[in-house]
Amino acid sequence: QLAALGNTNSYEPDSLWSYEVGAKSLWFDQRLSIEGSVYHISWKNIISAVHVPACATHVAKNLGDATSDGFDLSLKALLTPYWTAGAYIGYTNAHYTTDTTLFGETLARSGQAVSDISPWNVTAELQYQAPLRAGLFGYAHVEDRYNSRNNRLVPAEDSTTDSFDPFVTTNPSVNQFDARVGLRFARGVDLSLFATNLGNAHP
Repeated sequence: QLAALGNTNSYEPDSLWSYEVGAKSLWFDQRLSIEGSVYHISWKNIISAVHVPACATHVAKNLGDATSDGFDLSLKALLTPYWTAGAYIGYTNAHYTTDTTLFGETLARSGQAVSDISPWNVTAELQYQAPLRAGLFGYAHVEDRYNSRNNRLVPAEDSTTDSFDPFVTTNPSVNQFDARVGLRFARGVDLSLFATNLGNAHP
């Protein structure tokens, strides 16, 4: 029966080309570090497992093309001998570039998200570190991370596709705050107490 559903016993190889350019630089007597890159990924003939309800099994097929475009930027600064600050931002836009059909049904439409990937990711951090005695440093570190909601539909959210699942939703935006205090020893030992997600945020 599976062979009758469009020659499901074979599929072509997929291909992926990735293009990226970036740079790193130090400024103000190496007190400021800046790193950044931009990229473009082209994915052709994506191989995916597709559920066949009538046969209670999955088949592997080539299901369309997709691209992913994005960038990342990182800044880290030594504000004083004891204080450092950092900021990081990244953007990802991964989406189908063709409609995907199988057995006469549409599984995904051009422009829809490949998966529930947060488009924007932003992190800000601040750290204080000071010597306590020879070979021993005390530090405190706080970090705030923001992940945006993916406003692009995934195929499972589109009722006009055969992939539609009424129980699937994409994650909302979420902001997470973390903190850490500890001791650093000269031989690379780090003893710390940390708390993750102090605001009890839940996507």
